[in-house]
Amino acid sequence: MRGEFNGWADPAAPETQFYQVTPGAYEAEFELAAGTYGFKIANAGWTSEYTNGGTPQITVPSINDLGNSGGNSSLVIPADGCYNFAIIGLGAGTPPPQVELTVTQQ
Repeated sequence: MRGEFNGWADPAAPETQFYQVTPGAYEAEFELAAGTYGFKIANAGWTSEYTNGGTPQITVPSINDLGNSGGNSSLVIPADGCYNFAIIGLGAGTPPPQVELTVTQQ
């Protein structure tokens, strides 16, 4: 996951890296200040990118289906704190048509 909260990092710093919890499922926790952040889910070569397409904003807490629609997603963080990001549907091989992103405040 790359975005304004981690400088669109490639690779992501250890504190913003996702870890695999089960095959195809990844999680990370970030300390974020309240605000709106641009982001997308992308592989190392930016050849698979997942965004929320026509939906203008994702507001926490939320569950969202992200597809290969290009552009950036916009995430609204309502208050300073620790947030859990969970991605389901990524795996080895051909990129899936969409993934599920869940964002909750801890």
